Amino acid sequence: MFHGSPSLRGVAPGPLARRFRLLWRFRTAGPVKSSPVIADGRVYVGSDDGSIYALGLADGKRLRFPGKH
Repeated sequence: MFHGSPSLRGVAPGPLARRFRLLWRFRTAGPVKSSPVIADGRVYVGSDDGSIYALGLADGKRLRFPGKH
């Protein structure tokens, strides 16, 4: 959820790393103008290319949406 909770406080539930490092990138065919959604080990992101992408949180690989074949 954007900013971590319905109250939009932006507070993480635990400690954060002192330094962050980029783990992966994913390129869409258009700009991304919104925040991603992270749930159940997946990252969901919408793009101005008209698509919604499901990506693996750990590796950024494109996934099928749950229930789709």
